Amino acid sequence: MVIKLAKHIDADAEAEKYLNLQLGLAKTEKTPDILTAALILAVIAVLAVSFWIIPDRDFSDEENRTLAPFPAFSAEALLSGEFTGDFADYMADQFPLRDQFVGLKAVSETVLLKGENNGIMSKGGVLAERFDSTDTENTEKNLTAISAFRKGCAGYGIDADFAVLGRTMDVYSFPLYGSEATERALEKLEGTEHIDLLKPFENRNGEYVYYRTDHHYTTLGAYYAYEYLAPYLGYEANPLSHYDRVTVTDSFFGTTYSKSGMKWTKPDSIELFRWDGDGDFTVTVADTGETHDGFYFEENLEKKDKYSVFLGGNYGRVDITANGGEREKLLIVKDSFAHALVPFLAEHYDITMIDTRYYKRPVIRMAQEEGFAKVLVICNIDTLSSATPFDILRMGIK
Repeated sequence: MVIKLAKHIDADAEAEKYLNLQLGLAKTEKTPDILTAALILAVIAVLAVSFWIIPDRDFSDEENRTLAPFPAFSAEALLSGEFTGDFADYMADQFPLRDQFVGLKAVSETVLLKGENNGIMSKGGVLAERFDSTDTENTEKNLTAISAFRKGCAGYGIDADFAVLGRTMDVYSFPLYGSEATERALEKLEGTEHIDLLKPFENRNGEYVYYRTDHHYTTLGAYYAYEYLAPYLGYEANPLSHYDRVTVTDSFFGTTYSKSGMKWTKPDSIELFRWDGDGDFTVTVADTGETHDGFYFEENLEKKDKYSVFLGGNYGRVDITANGGEREKLLIVKDSFAHALVPFLAEHYDITMIDTRYYKRPVIRMAQEEGFAKVLVICNIDTLSSATPFDILRMGIK
């Protein structure tokens, strides 16, 4: 038998060999980390450069809203925090590829089963803005102003009604944030005489009364509101058979869709309820002096904001008159929900629409001086709590 003796092992040499091996492997393993960091820095650099190279946008067609401009700087604004808040809004609104990032976020939120994105919920292909609280201060200011305005109208012998519409989530009964939110919002209306325009949408059995991708009601929904308002305003509503229902587009994507980023949602269609003689009206936009024959601006169907087919969009004052003799005059103080409703009401009245977001004169004085017999204040319940557009109605009231 031959016995082999183990060679003498140099411990220091072995340790040095393994240390060099580990150092070599460490350098190799850091390569992916370095590449990842470099890629992130490159993306940040590209976005930073793009942010300053790409011109700022004044308006987003995708979201149908005005975008925040670069804020004016002053020491006072900086110290108060106003500048930093406005600058944050500016950065968010003017961020490069904003629309694409919103869509990517919507996909990720859906994959994670969160059920909403940017405050927009989806149920059965219907999008609705989440609304689970109300701004008490805004609501109270608006209601106080509307009550004072109606009292002022009564002093001039003018009948003034106040109608409140619901939101998509109220009509389609979204889970979790539907009825309870509505009840809390309506509690603020207790003690204020108003026409509840949620009533005509009860038990409609899935009828297409509100758009799936927009916060407005459809033309059919506007008809049901018109029908419900008849006994309050004193006219006899025409039956549905009076109208020829014409679909003018089936590719309408509204503001809720734009905010949601849920690009897979199917578009809406828009109907016009036509009737003999509906073109024999003149629509005058007082803001610009422009006139238009008929209620429907069909050229706007080529735009992103296809809802502006109704009366052309939002303006401070719009007058609608029949081509012929003078008729009883109705003043409507409103938000954009009135636009699809007015073509129905115009068969009974000459109408002036006032949007207090843009009209900054005493409405009560105008109502008295121009001889209006009736006034209708109409808005969506969200309008009452999201801002104070009706506060100006107190102007000119003694």
